[in-house]
Amino acid sequence: MIVKNQTKYIRNFSIIAHIDHGKSTLSDRIIEICSRSSKLFKLKSSEKILDSMDLEREKGITIKAQNVTLRYISDDGNEYQLNLIDTPGHMDFIYEVFRSLSACEGALLVIDARKGIQAQTLDTLLHAKRMDVKVIPVINKIDLIDQDPSPIVSNISRITEINANNFLTCSAKTGYGIKNIIENVVRYVPSPSGREEDLLEALIIDSWFDRYLGIIFLIRIKSGRVLVGDRIKILGIDRSYCIKSMGIFNPNKVERKKLSVGEIGWIICKIKHIDEKPVGRMITHYSNRRIIKRSSNIGEVQSQIYSSLFPTEDGSYQSLRDALIKLHLNDSSFSFVPECSDIFGNGFNCGFLGLFHLKIMKERLRREYNVEVISTIPKLIHEIEMKDRTVLHTNDPNKLSAIKNIKEIREPFSHCKILSPKKYFGKIIDLCAKKRGKQIEVLHLGNQILLIYEIPTSEVISDFLDLLKSVSEGYASLEHKFHRFKKEKIVCVDILINGKKMSCLSSIVHQKKSKEHSKKLIKLIVESLPRQQFNVIIQAAIGKTVIMRS
Repeated sequence: MIVKNQTKYIRNFSIIAHIDHGKSTLSDRIIEICSRSSKLFKLKSSEKILDSMDLEREKGITIKAQNVTLRYISDDGNEYQLNLIDTPGHMDFIYEVFRSLSACEGALLVIDARKGIQAQTLDTLLHAKRMDVKVIPVINKIDLIDQDPSPIVSNISRITEINANNFLTCSAKTGYGIKNIIENVVRYVPSPSGREEDLLEALIIDSWFDRYLGIIFLIRIKSGRVLVGDRIKILGIDRSYCIKSMGIFNPNKVERKKLSVGEIGWIICKIKHIDEKPVGRMITHYSNRRIIKRSSNIGEVQSQIYSSLFPTEDGSYQSLRDALIKLHLNDSSFSFVPECSDIFGNGFNCGFLGLFHLKIMKERLRREYNVEVISTIPKLIHEIEMKDRTVLHTNDPNKLSAIKNIKEIREPFSHCKILSPKKYFGKIIDLCAKKRGKQIEVLHLGNQILLIYEIPTSEVISDFLDLLKSVSEGYASLEHKFHRFKKEKIVCVDILINGKKMSCLSSIVHQKKSKEHSKKLIKLIVESLPRQQFNVIIQAAIGKTVIMRS
């Protein structure tokens, strides 16, 4: 039996992959084998242990990264502590993946044997390599193919530049190959650095609010140790806190008296409110006056879209505000600032990583905090250069309309990577052209092709992925991120109902898309408005020029 906190026998690793490639099922199988090995608890074969949210179980996807501490007796006779983090696969939750990698020395890169490598998987792989994380590639769902996996491995090896001999194969569904994966984690993932006798340095990798316990922090101990009763401080926050309780997830919440170097666990200090974002900050003992230079590797995330949220019920503004503060603790990629509408009253202008992120946050508000909201049309940040060369940024069409002496307006463009079988090349080229895309590069990767395009972000976040899946029969994948602002003919489209401008319905669009956008919006408004005994005239206008009406 090992000494519990001996770092030589600790392995911290995450599971990363594209959506629906089997990360959560693989996590469950690893937990199942470790539970048999250490006899900690019994796992039902159909149980989704780490997808704990109702939304995750309903939609069949992972939304929040989840941690579990396992004990595993290896073939070498030693007992290891495995700290596993299951991560989301959807690109709107990529920040969760980056956060998880910052706490690990290793990662399992899971790839569906049928679908092969995806564009987003390549980006995640590059990020893991930049963070110096040991990547173990795993080909999953091997039971669903009726051929020798060698050609599949060879093709993925060429794309990822990972030696084909390093690939593992498994079926998370049947359990085939899972024990071999765990043995490879034990053998090849580096043990944590740092020493228990050093000063405490702990990275906050997640936080959430509990109505009875206050704010709970999930931390990775980089060096030193921390005990119940210790007084700590969060760097950048000028206050001290006393640790009331701590522990690990196995996956049940288990209390411990101590967390040591290399371990991942939770701490509770009975904090009810904190103004600054805690995730990514370092924790040390309050008595420590030494400057900590260790980097967290968790960068700031820029919101991609903005939408205003307003409570549907009078008097719910404070409830909405409290709910958003708690959600921000649990998802720091989400941002919000107060705003006031002449129609909906007081609300918040919120930033999200994508439309799916917006949808999930609205659903979490309803389910977890019992707050119903109305959301406005998603908007993007645009860059405005004035005649005096001053540069401004705004996502508010009403502010943009009021600005004078504009030299040019620049639209946000995204850098897009599209990975697809070669036979869909022509159709994808045509689709990108219709979306005002500019081709940057084309790379031939075995029987697949990687197209790199610059496409307006407004086109990417609307229906581009759905159309891409349609023209490629579901085989193409997309990875995109903001690239730059580019000068375009941009206009503000206002909606007038019986001659009165509805500020919350105004939008910023490209001039060529203004009529198409106005037609869709007016149709949506007509379908949403209750029937009246008098005519309701709905118009779309650019400045004083009406371009569309109901």
